[in-house]
Amino acid sequence: VQYFFQRLSRIGSDARELAGIKIAAIGDSTAGRLKDFGIIADLIPKVETSKGLLNVLKRIPLKGEMIFLPHSDISDKGLAKGLKNFGAKVAGCVAYRNIVPENLPSFDLDTFDEIIFTSPSCVRNFVKRYGKPPKKVVIRCTGDVTLTQAKKLRLL
Repeated sequence: VQYFFQRLSRIGSDARELAGIKIAAIGDSTAGRLKDFGIIADLIPKVETSKGLLNVLKRIPLKGEMIFLPHSDISDKGLAKGLKNFGAKVAGCVAYRNIVPENLPSFDLDTFDEIIFTSPSCVRNFVKRYGKPPKKVVIRCTGDVTLTQAKKLRLL
């Protein structure tokens, strides 16, 4: 959301460009960031994943509808594919590149009880920077794609 609005600003526009457009957020965090820019999401699925959003959208006639889908450079392609399967015309745009910050702090992972991963890239970046957490640390994941990545890297 932040990078989308930064780019909008760079071309001399603001949130008014979105007037009259229905906006879906994949979850509460995204919806919260939208509010920071004066936008209230019309739809937020209870299950905060691409699959959860598609499950809600399948009840809405989307055939022929034009959907703009800003995303990261490494985003899951399932959302766009699902929208196209519903008959929507999808225009995707890379809004930001997902990179590992160089200055990630050091932590004593033994002091944590739980780690919550919110995306597959979070899992990969964590393992790359910190390795595997101690066995006593509970690992949780938001969404099936993130869970699959955590299992693949043997965190679960």
